Amino acid sequence: MGSKKKKKSDRSSSTGSVSPYAGYTFFLIGIPVSGFLFSLSLAPVSSGWAGLGSLILMMALARYLYRGSFWLMLFAAWLLSLSFQLFAFYWIPGTIQFYAGTSREAATVYALLYSVVYQLRVFLLFAGFWLSFRFPSRGLILVALFALLGDGLAPQVFNWYWGNMTEGWTLWTQLAALGGVFLPGAMLAVLARWTYDVFTEWSRHIKSNHRSFLLIQAWLGEPFAAPDSRSSSTNSASADVGSTNSVLIRIRGWKHSLCMVVAILAILLHGFWNVYRVDQAIASGKDKGSLKIAMLQTGTSKKMLGSLGDYDHAASSMNRVVNQSLEIIQKSGASLDLIILPESAIPYHGIAPGQKGYSVTMHALLSFIYGTAQTPLLFNQLQHDKEDTVLTYNTATLMDPGHRSQQHYRKRVLIPYGEYLPLENYFPWLRSIFPRAGTYSPENRNQNLTMDMSYYPDRPRLQLLTVEEAGIRNPEALWTNPGDSLRAGETIYAKSLGEFDNAKNEFSYRSNSKELKFALLICYEDLIPELAISAFKEEDPDFIVNISNDSWLNDERAMQQHYGAARFRSIETGRFLLRTTLTGISGIMDPAGRDFVEPTGVNVPGTLLEQVPVQSKSSTLYAWLGPWAWRIQVMLLLVFLALTMLPASRARKAK
Repeated sequence: MGSKKKKKSDRSSSTGSVSPYAGYTFFLIGIPVSGFLFSLSLAPVSSGWAGLGSLILMMALARYLYRGSFWLMLFAAWLLSLSFQLFAFYWIPGTIQFYAGTSREAATVYALLYSVVYQLRVFLLFAGFWLSFRFPSRGLILVALFALLGDGLAPQVFNWYWGNMTEGWTLWTQLAALGGVFLPGAMLAVLARWTYDVFTEWSRHIKSNHRSFLLIQAWLGEPFAAPDSRSSSTNSASADVGSTNSVLIRIRGWKHSLCMVVAILAILLHGFWNVYRVDQAIASGKDKGSLKIAMLQTGTSKKMLGSLGDYDHAASSMNRVVNQSLEIIQKSGASLDLIILPESAIPYHGIAPGQKGYSVTMHALLSFIYGTAQTPLLFNQLQHDKEDTVLTYNTATLMDPGHRSQQHYRKRVLIPYGEYLPLENYFPWLRSIFPRAGTYSPENRNQNLTMDMSYYPDRPRLQLLTVEEAGIRNPEALWTNPGDSLRAGETIYAKSLGEFDNAKNEFSYRSNSKELKFALLICYEDLIPELAISAFKEEDPDFIVNISNDSWLNDERAMQQHYGAARFRSIETGRFLLRTTLTGISGIMDPAGRDFVEPTGVNVPGTLLEQVPVQSKSSTLYAWLGPWAWRIQVMLLLVFLALTMLPASRARKAK
């Protein structure tokens, strides 16, 4: 009888107890799976469920290690960081090798350093999960706090945030209108931690002797076991649980689940409300008038940086730009309201006479396009500082018929190793490792962050005359004289309009004009929330334009990730985002972050010609608060954290 009981006990322990190898197996599988799911949360898949699954696994790994040492936690966080990089950002070493001209070995070493320095947010969030189990009474607050600290403090090259993992959940991403991309990311991390709490509460009430259930329970073992006070390392946490009067501690079972459901419903209701608000703004914007905008994706080359002597590349780029521009002007009947050329459409050169890199051909071609279209033309060029010619600026320039002088915006944040070499002033020998790294300069001085453009609602559609029909003689000579090319274009337009006698080109339809403003972002500046909202500090732009050259990424997946991450700038500001790229992906996003049109493909030349209600403005709390939005979120969590510590402090004093 006793032997039977012993056998039964041994059998039950073999199925219901924790296998000594179960935790190690979970550890080895959980890290790469978490990284894989993270990659699926970003574009092109953009699965919010994959993002949630990635964080749940990260949280479970932290639960498995929460009794371990601090150094073991850091090591696990580094492995997670490597996993994220290998599955989602595997293109980084190849990109560094491509545009910085370094060796494969140096690029690999850089990638390993990148996984530590530039993936610091992974370490911080994992530490937040780890601490949330050591101090469970403050678990949700700690997770949200560390997610925000990671997003706000971690240094970055290719900027990403935890909120990017939610880009596939349209309603969830609307939280960015309140607190920037930081808020949806913090709430996703809270949801992952909360899901664990709900799961463990309900699992205590599940009674099943089915062998499969017992095997699953045995295999999961420690990672999904509820925290207890068996370990001396968690005595303080257990005492904290018993002493605090925090609401979070008193929530148990169905109440815990109900609170989570209510929180999710509140987020979704806000999402519905913000999307509805945006739809109403778009309808109102259409009543005010839509701009006919041409966005050119010239796809001229995959070269990132070249030399002024690369004439073949420059010539082919210029030919593509002028042909594609004139084609869309002709197709639209010269009725365009704005033409946008991408970054590096005509590389290495500028149109400022007397400056290094000045190209008379580029100047003449753009002048002819501008004169023929008689519409605002936005393009990219290189400018040099008048006082210090060594300083080279990546510049966006606007020619506008309603404004006599050109308007310029110089890039404020440069791409490390692509446009400049970090720490070169302190370690000049780095140039020998990264020989092709750029030598551009950021614009640190005050400058206009918006551009003014004229919009003419009564602009007619024309049948443009050809060069011969307009009486332009010796057209080949135009490309050596910008002034002649400008006058030739103006002549073609004026004669096509039937107002050639108007010497000042004050055409009759221009008596009805409107002034609009748009903010500028160059290349990966559209990944930095602070840059997008900085234009709202003193101005109220109607929309945002981003011109970019993503060919330096050297990988289609990276271009898709860049496009997907940029959509948060439209949600944060409540403005349309017009994104024009050299090789893809170009597109238009509405103030809710949704694709307004089908985006372009990669490495495929083409032109987006669309009527865009850019006056559809939707005010957001984040644009109003600016950088204070992140600071307020962090301060509120610190206050809540302090409040949860008061009961435990009082209890210790009472003893």
